[in-house]
Amino acid sequence: RTLDTVSHRRRGWRELHSQPDSFGQFGARRVGSYVSMATLRYFDCRGRAEPLCYMLEDWEVLYRAEVVQAGQPQWVDQRNMSSFAGPFGQLPVLEWEDKENQELRTVVQTISIAQYLSFKVDPVLKDKGLDAEQITKALSYGCCAYEDLLLKIFDAVRDPNTAVRVFGVNVPKVLERFNELLSVMEERVFDMQQAGGAPPGA
Repeated sequence: RTLDTVSHRRRGWRELHSQPDSFGQFGARRVGSYVSMATLRYFDCRGRAEPLCYMLEDWEVLYRAEVVQAGQPQWVDQRNMSSFAGPFGQLPVLEWEDKENQELRTVVQTISIAQYLSFKVDPVLKDKGLDAEQITKALSYGCCAYEDLLLKIFDAVRDPNTAVRVFGVNVPKVLERFNELLSVMEERVFDMQQAGGAPPGA
């Protein structure tokens, strides 16, 4: 497992993961009227938690990144530890310490983490008062299509015998569906803009 304290300067994925293993101190940033500490635990698979890292860095939140090497034997035991892999035994997991209220919140699954961070530290979303359901729907359309495509590609990589079927039949169908969902998401964002809000990540 690689532990790395990430600075508030946005770094490329290759730069972040090319550094030697190191332990760092928790970084704290004043968010509102209290100081929060954050730990983001995720697999070293590009694209899975990368957007969450960028969210934290763009908002200048110093956080502790715990990068779990995919396929390591320890994961068999770690996934059964709710303190490590959350209640579902999956990554990514965000641990957010609210020092003012003396609470440690554990947030799991990418969409939930992104939404939690947005309303915690993004002043734009706070001021606009965007509807949480709208944001969740917009994020889910994109993430579901992305994961459908990603998982099929992973299957083909693991089993070369399925490559012809996956890349010749399944992936084109998924890409077609992906384009359809992107169109729906664009409509959602347009509706939010017309209502006086801003699209997620704006």
